[in-house]
This record gives sequence, C-alpha cells and structure tokens, in this order.
Amino acid sequence: MTIKIASEITHHYFQYIEVSSRRDTNGYAIHNHKVLPILQGTFEHPKTSLDFLILCSDLQGLVKKEKEFHLMGEHLPSYLKSFISEQYPDNPSPKIGVLLCGDLFTHPDYHGADGDVISVWEAFSESYEWVVGVAGNHDHFAKQNPATALSHLNNVYFLHKNHLTIDGLRLGGISGIIGKPTKNQRVAEADFMGALDQLGKQELDILLLHSSPSNPDQQLIGDDRIRQKIEEHHFNNIISGHVHWPVAHTRLKQHTDIWNTDGRVFILQCI
Repeated sequence: MTIKIASEITHHYFQYIEVSSRRDTNGYAIHNHKVLPILQGTFEHPKTSLDFLILCSDLQGLVKKEKEFHLMGEHLPSYLKSFISEQYPDNPSPKIGVLLCGDLFTHPDYHGADGDVISVWEAFSESYEWVVGVAGNHDHFAKQNPATALSHLNNVYFLHKNHLTIDGLRLGGISGIIGKPTKNQRVAEADFMGALDQLGKQELDILLLHSSPSNPDQQLIGDDRIRQKIEEHHFNNIISGHVHWPVAHTRLKQHTDIWNTDGRVFILQCI
C-alpha cells in the first residue's frame, strides 16, 4: 500500500480551542484559538473499495457551541465530511474509512487531562462507513475495557495487539504507550515488543500506534525502543501520534513510512 501527501503546506484548517498549561490572574486555564491543518493526499491499494481514508489522532481541543464546550472530535467528523463533499464534488456518495490513533480528550480547565472519549468514537461512527483505532494514554472508556465500551457501535473496530482485514486493508494496532500496566493505557515493555513481533509477521498495510517511534537521523522525537523493534521487521506504513513532529512523514532505514497525525489530519483519496 502506497500513501502520498500532495504537500505539507495547506490552506485548509479546522478551528478549535487549545487549553493551555498556563493560568490567568484568576487561576483559570488560558484558552488559545488554534487551527488543525488538513493535509490531502492519495493512497493506492488493489483490493479496496474505499474512496477515502481519514487519519487522525491527538484531537486534544475544544469547540464552543452556545456557551458550552464540546470535545473537538465530536464536531470534526461532520466538518470533514462536508469538506470532502466540497473538495471532491465528482463523488457525491463516497465510501470513507477512518483510522484513529488516540488521545481524544480535553478538559476545559486542565491541560493534559484524561477523560472519556466514547462520544468522539460515536461521532466518527455516525459519519463514516467504519472506524478502526487504538487508544491513547489520556483516553478513558466509561471505566470499561475499550472494546466492550465501543461494542454498541457495529461499524467500530478497536485494536490492541491484534489485527483485522476490512475493505481489503490489513490493519493492526497497539493501544497506549510503554509503561506500568497499572496506569491508564500503559503496556509493559516486553508485552509491547512481543506484540510488535507478532504484528510484524502479518504483512500489514498499516500499523496503528498511539506512541510514535523516533527517527534520530531526522531529529524526530519518539520512542527509541519502538523504532529499534520496528527496524527488525518490515512494516509498510505506520500511523502514530502522541508526540508532535514538525513534519508529517518520515521513512526509517528499512523503508517503513511513518505518518505522524499529532496536530494534523490526513484525507487520502484512493486512486
């Protein structure tokens, strides 16, 4: 599977509110107006019937409607659907799949807060053909196992150390980050590495991770342990977030393409 981005320079954005770690004189969190870049590109796959893929993660922002704050990811799906209709008018009823890579919560008073993200998955589920994703370390699911919490959505597929084939695409994923398993969405290092070994045997089109691997050659931050394990295998494409890169794409030595979705959205048209 080949993914290409037309350009990392875009004139298309989604406006949202970022909750700063700084406080005003009254002790309230400062809110900053930000924009989420929408990058357009293409993908090629001989077996899929999809028209578009949407890739995103780290939707840690808010939208204010009628004096109430809503999670950014509750409003982004309908916006992107309208955007695709406007940008690609030749396809009035496109078949669209979504890949989510976690960290979909924001609290209006606390920077970097954890919280329930089921409503975001529901919003994407309502707007698109299907949704496949992994959880981020800030994501909660009503105090349940994520797969159980999302089981009422019949077009949603949660990944954690497993894989599936949908619309011809072979997708695998690992949720969370490396850490103490007693903490939210953390995976013991040996368990995480073992899952990468197993997924490395599956000839995946795309591997979904919340935690990005590093690329020291390009000074791109991330997890060195994950990068080293990835380099023992051949992964085609990896979608990941958790840390923000100044560029959207890098390629590791064994030709694995890494697409960083922290702070940006990809809309890919099948060609």
